[in-house]
Amino acid sequence: MVQQMQASIVGAVAIGSAAERGRIGPTIIFMFFWATLVYCPINCWIYNPNGWAYKWGVLDFGGGVSMELCAGMTGLAYSLFIGRRRGYGIKMHPHNVPHVALGTTLLWFGWMGLSGSGTLANIRGAMVMINTHLAACAGGLTFLVMDFRLERKWSLVAFCLGAICGLVAIAAPGFIGPSSSIVVGIFAAAVSNFTVAYRDKLPWDDGLDIFAGHATSGAVGVILTGIFAQKSIASSDGFTVIDGGMIDKNWKQMYKQLAWVGAGGTWSFVITYLIMIVINRIPFCSFRVDSESEVKGIDEDQSGETAYAPDSYMFRRPPTMIDSKRGKKFRSTFGRFSSHPGNQSLSPKRPKSVEKPRKA
Repeated sequence: MVQQMQASIVGAVAIGSAAERGRIGPTIIFMFFWATLVYCPINCWIYNPNGWAYKWGVLDFGGGVSMELCAGMTGLAYSLFIGRRRGYGIKMHPHNVPHVALGTTLLWFGWMGLSGSGTLANIRGAMVMINTHLAACAGGLTFLVMDFRLERKWSLVAFCLGAICGLVAIAAPGFIGPSSSIVVGIFAAAVSNFTVAYRDKLPWDDGLDIFAGHATSGAVGVILTGIFAQKSIASSDGFTVIDGGMIDKNWKQMYKQLAWVGAGGTWSFVITYLIMIVINRIPFCSFRVDSESEVKGIDEDQSGETAYAPDSYMFRRPPTMIDSKRGKKFRSTFGRFSSHPGNQSLSPKRPKSVEKPRKA
């Protein structure tokens, strides 16, 4: 049941890279084949006792590769295949910052339960939850400070992005201590921040930063597990036995982690791209909407609904207000929407002048 939930989450995260230009129907078909050919094999490699990564001794507690890197590389393949959005390059701002904060809060809380439940009810579960919280805090603060270096603003969105990076990175290191989890959060947020800063120079359009937030942070978490994994932390649940990482002088653990990152990332990208090539050749299964639908909007084109209808109040300009002292006209902040046809119903109308008949 947990694997079913994780598969649905990974698929939903990956499809974020198709924002504003992807079709729903072909995506549903894609999800079935993607889960069968991409997600399930990778999870079998690491969680099945007969999997090659499990037998080899790779350390990936909560899915740093099988969930996070897989989602990021799937999103990368998806965005490369369908191309860039219309108007790519124009600086766009977050649609609703309070919703960003709310979503981050829900993810933060849920992530602690998801990670902590992986060890059953024991001391190690409490340690994993503490590490999850610390990594998110460290990631949020790191991303916030690095963004301030560029924008000179303390951005709530930047903190939320950094917190997500910390949560993603700490998925794999279920074998480390609290101090190490802070280092993991810092490194993950820093790498992700640099990736976001240079995304406009990259040959793909990842509007929701799926690759930067999940692929890079997931890879960082898995790699750092090879350094900070401790035998004493892993054995606190009473049954897990590992050789530890480089901190326990297990030097060969690092190349195992690197090989795991390379194998999982390559498989996710290549198989995803091949699946999309095949499905896209099926009649009426093009992954990208046409240019007319893209201009109209994906919500209206694909579901027949919009978050904000063009004739709703927020897109209309209230009547012009006149300052009684200065005699000047002041328009509200919605004045920039005055050109919309919906404004006509609220715009003040001047009565037509009626010429009086002349007396003979």
